[in-house]
Amino acid sequence: MFAGRRHPDPSPCEAPPAADRRRPSPWTPIMAAYVLYVVVSFVIGIAGGERQFIGAMAFLAFMAIHAAPRLLPLRLSGLSLAALLAMLIPAIPLLTGNWAWDTSSPAYAAKYFALLLLVLIVEALQLPPLFQAPARRWGLGAVAGVLALGACLGVPAERIEGSYANPNNFALAAMSLLFFIDPEQDARWIKFLLHAFVVGLIVLSGTTGALLGYLVGLGFSLLHARWARSLFAALAAGILLAILWLPGQPLDTQLLGESKLLGPLWTKMEVVKDNFAGLAAGDPVDFWRLGQEYGGTELTSAAWRLTHWQRILQEFNASNSLAQLFGRGPGACVAIIGRLPHNDYLRYLFEGGWFGLAANAAVWIILYRRAQPSVRWLAIMMATYAFTENNLDNFTVMSLFVLFLVSAESSPGAGSAFPETA
Repeated sequence: MFAGRRHPDPSPCEAPPAADRRRPSPWTPIMAAYVLYVVVSFVIGIAGGERQFIGAMAFLAFMAIHAAPRLLPLRLSGLSLAALLAMLIPAIPLLTGNWAWDTSSPAYAAKYFALLLLVLIVEALQLPPLFQAPARRWGLGAVAGVLALGACLGVPAERIEGSYANPNNFALAAMSLLFFIDPEQDARWIKFLLHAFVVGLIVLSGTTGALLGYLVGLGFSLLHARWARSLFAALAAGILLAILWLPGQPLDTQLLGESKLLGPLWTKMEVVKDNFAGLAAGDPVDFWRLGQEYGGTELTSAAWRLTHWQRILQEFNASNSLAQLFGRGPGACVAIIGRLPHNDYLRYLFEGGWFGLAANAAVWIILYRRAQPSVRWLAIMMATYAFTENNLDNFTVMSLFVLFLVSAESSPGAGSAFPETA
């Protein structure tokens, strides 16, 4: 009656065919290249060389060659269109003569285009989530090892920076360790230890912006947990009790200011509050005097950032209409202001104009919306830290962030050519 007998589909519990088990993980060569990138950058950083540009270009070249068979024709989507638009916008200041250029501009431009190109490359590869890859252990070990060795080998200081350019970058690298956590499969004690390690490194770096970013991201995660309503009710009750009880109690601000964890953040807020009128009016600020008054120039960083942001906005508002719409080109902040803005959103605005800010924001928003809900808090953490730091300038961490966020898609493309195997 039947011409032939079809073999039934294998049960989900059955082992995959031997050919599939032997198929290498797509993450193996990528993580191997990234570990090499991290180690070489560490050696160059300890020696005092330029770690960002050389390593960024080498890693990007590897990724481009690795993805070449799948990169073209480019798969059109909202993400790829936003990334392409963000890459094309700098052509307008270049053609209109608005691009502010100096000797440092090629390095900044290269990192700007490299990050967007990496988004397109990882999107084309359709990788399974990084945090589910067996090779993630290599990246986790390399980054954690570099942080630990850098802290031990670095010059003893109040704020640890390791082999990185400054403590802020050290804290950003520490936060990137959280990209390797599998929220569903990893044991609770592993998560706890890694979170404790990351928080400890952030505290050692003395970077309050990183601590604030971590707390905001973690709070976002907690409020989206299954027991979020119970937590929210408990927090609301606690706040209500504090409102009723604290007004009659003396607040030991000196003890709070001496706290290693919250003290610097509290003092920086005090500096801004006490000098807000002068900062808002744009009056000249003697930061050395403020440092002497409040216990160190590091504690005036919030006031310094406000002054710096105000200057950037003044320069932006004084620009012509084309520069306001399409920016002054990647690296213009350094060429005109003399330094990066310590705010990636202002950097996008100044260097890419309103259209550049919108296009780059679209890239990150699309990636956030596509990501699995359990890991979105990490995108919130990075976005919060970007308000006070130059995250975009740290390609070592941002390239890992792209690998993590693009691959964390909640509904990966069907028929991926790279199924993940152990």
